[in-house]
Amino acid sequence: MYKCPPGPKVSVTRLGLRSIRYRILFAWNTFRSMQQLRQTPGLLQGSLIWDAHQVYWTLTVWQDEESMPRYRNNGAHLKVMPKLMQW
Repeated sequence: MYKCPPGPKVSVTRLGLRSIRYRILFAWNTFRSMQQLRQTPGLLQGSLIWDAHQVYWTLTVWQDEESMPRYRNNGAHLKVMPKLMQW
């Protein structure tokens, strides 16, 4: 298995909502996930942007390879992930 070289790691995600009716649910869960994100050890920087077509992008920079899964596999983020396939 490939092992990343030492140093910061970057994650970029993209989600397009299927309908405007999911915007409130998405916003609430994004708020909760961002609270979790701010408390996760190893986070160096994080941002969320969106465009006029309900497409949302995240960019996070992590101290090391182990930090990001600690966020991704826990709490509010883990709870909402299965719902995103429907939204």
